[in-house]
Amino acid sequence: MQGIGIPVARSLAVGCRDESGLSLAEVLVATGILIAGIAAVLPLFVVATRANVEARDVTYATVLAAQKMEELRAAPFPAPGGALEYLDGGGAGLSGPAGAVYARRWDVAPLPAQPADTVVISVRVWRRGLADRGVGLTTIRTRRGE
Repeated sequence: MQGIGIPVARSLAVGCRDESGLSLAEVLVATGILIAGIAAVLPLFVVATRANVEARDVTYATVLAAQKMEELRAAPFPAPGGALEYLDGGGAGLSGPAGAVYARRWDVAPLPAQPADTVVISVRVWRRGLADRGVGLTTIRTRRGE
């Protein structure tokens, strides 16, 4: 091409124009695809957040139930009975339901087969207003030979 008098670089520059960038239609299509992807994933975040809150509540209720269970097992041989306790968000006992986050019911009942020497200890903890998602622990305690 040098023989004609037109340099090679110049002939290529004339033949193809440099059109960098995107058209408005391409930008709109890309934005639509991005929005559709985000809209598809957004419900997963909502479900994951709800599951995380529920798991936290169940875990904390389990800790509160285990705490009471250990307290009852460590005490002298318990007499039959029970109680309902109200707890704040930190697990501290309250005098009534006002301000309570969790409720904890515990029962000590004699085992019918050995009522004088064995008791069944049950503890149930639930978040106030969500009794169907509570945690229950049950154990048996036997009087040691005297």
